[in-house]
Amino acid sequence: MDDGVGGYLSYTLTRKSAYQADILAWHKAQLDIAREAVNSGKWIKIQDISYLYDWNLAEASSPGLASAESYAIVNFLVETYGLDKCVATFQAVSHNGGSPESALSSVLGTTFEQLEAGVRSWILSH
Repeated sequence: MDDGVGGYLSYTLTRKSAYQADILAWHKAQLDIAREAVNSGKWIKIQDISYLYDWNLAEASSPGLASAESYAIVNFLVETYGLDKCVATFQAVSHNGGSPESALSSVLGTTFEQLEAGVRSWILSH
C-alpha cells in the first residue's frame, strides 16, 4: 500500500501546481487501470498486494497494476472514511504486529473482503 499512499500524497500536493495537467492525467490513468482490472477480471486481491504477502510477485506479474490498485484503494479509504481514519489504519498496522487485516478491523470495522467489495464498486462509479 506504500505505493498508494505515495501516489495519493503526490496527487494531493501537486494537483494545483504547475504540473496540474500531468498529475490529473496520471490520476485518471491510475483509476482507469484499476477499473479495467475490475472489468476484465484481472483485479489483484487486496490481500495479495499487502506487504505481508508478496507485493513484488503481484507487481511483477502485472506491471503497474498493483500500484494502480493501491492508489485506488487509498483514494477510496480517504473518500469513504476520511484522511484521519486512513492514517490511523496505516499506523495501526505497525501497532498490531504488522497485520493489515487487524488494522482494518480495529480502525474501520471491516475485513479485506468487505474493503475489496467497496473499492471495486467505488472504482466502477468513478
